[in-house]
Order: sequence, then C-alpha cells, then structure tokens
Amino acid sequence: MSQTLVAPFTTHITQQEAPIEKKWYTEDEVANEKIAAYMLGKEDLKKEAQKKIDTELDSAKIISENIYFNLIENNIQCKGVRLKKIDRNSFEAIFIIPEKKYYSADSFELSYEIATMVLKKMSKIKTSFNFLFMPKAKRINVSALISDGYYWTFSTEKHRVKK
Repeated sequence: MSQTLVAPFTTHITQQEAPIEKKWYTEDEVANEKIAAYMLGKEDLKKEAQKKIDTELDSAKIISENIYFNLIENNIQCKGVRLKKIDRNSFEAIFIIPEKKYYSADSFELSYEIATMVLKKMSKIKTSFNFLFMPKAKRINVSALISDGYYWTFSTEKHRVKK
C-alpha cells in the first residue's frame, strides 16, 4: 500500500517543479513589455524601410546607367551623372554632356529622346525618375550639386586629384 501512495505523490511533486507561468504583472512590468515590443517593431520597420530605400536607389542607378550608355552609343559623350532622391520613391538625375551637344538643337533633342526611350523600356521599374541635362563646364561646382541633393555620382572616367 505504501507503494501506491508514493507514486501519486512523486508525480505531483514532479508536476509542481515545472515553471508556473506568471499571470500577474506590475504596471512597470507591463510598460516594459510594451516598450520592448515597440522597440522590436521599430527596428523591424527601420530595416524594412532601409531595404525599400536601397531597392529604389538601385532602380534609379540602373535607369541612370542605361541612359548614360545609350547616350554614349549615340555619340553623345556624357561626362557623368549626378543622382538625387526627391522623396520616398522619386529620383532625379542630371546628365553632364559636352557644351556643343547641349547647345545643339539636334543633339539636345536626341538626348531627351534617348532618355525617354530608356524610361519606356524600363517601365516595369516602379521608381519615379526625372532627368535633366547640363553642359559640361570647365569647372563644375560639385559642392553646389551636393547641397542641391545630387549626392550620388556615376562616371566611367578616372578622376585625378590636382596637387
């Protein structure tokens, strides 16, 4: 008979040793849990937003490069591209072309036709993209372009630092 009593008692103790889930919390504990959940969600939101920004920027770079290389193929020697973000999913690029091509009505019109054609071909990309052309001057004020938001630059030419 003692064996029968020992078995249920041992089982009862084993069940008691399992951690009991807490059901009562102080206001501070509740607030801390809410803050922790908020911060975790905030970090996830930041990561998601950064991923979207990176994707949009990559799309704008692809469009810019396609326009750039199409200009080159059509004998318009593009000297570089400056890219800026306008808002969440809009970008604008300035293509720097030789002065003679910029002031020539035929070359200028051809430049716009090429850029428009590339945008139509790449219409699956959801990024809003605007483009401008500017003449290559002897000296371009890069600081002014950057302060206007044209932060990213693309060029196939090697830049030399003046000593």
